[in-house]
Amino acid sequence: MARAWEGTNGPCLSHVLGAARTSPHNGDMSRNHWGHRTVAAVAAGFLIFGVAACSSDADSTTAEVSEMSKDELLEFLVSEGTSQEEAVRIIEDLGYEWRVASIDGVPQPTTRDYREDRVTMDIDDGVVVGARWE
Repeated sequence: MARAWEGTNGPCLSHVLGAARTSPHNGDMSRNHWGHRTVAAVAAGFLIFGVAACSSDADSTTAEVSEMSKDELLEFLVSEGTSQEEAVRIIEDLGYEWRVASIDGVPQPTTRDYREDRVTMDIDDGVVVGARWE
């Protein structure tokens, strides 16, 4: 079975997304196939919308926790099952430092200095299970 993109540098976006089944390439790139421009535009729209949706969710979470006390922030990180990546983003957005004291029960190297602006986290399976100011 011959592939529509054989003899080229590989499939274009319309082939990857399946539009080639209804409007195959014939090697003539000057033709305005429905699938090529429409699929690319739709894919770009989803990408742009997805990025915008992610950033607005992140902004609302940061706004929500910015009103919390330092102790409430620690409770939020642990009780919500926050991922390490999300916790780091929140902590950094609020202007604090962070470090990880243990990962899946394995202690990580840390310094013994105490800092009131640093959250020390315990991570289990990628989720914050413990947090304290140190």
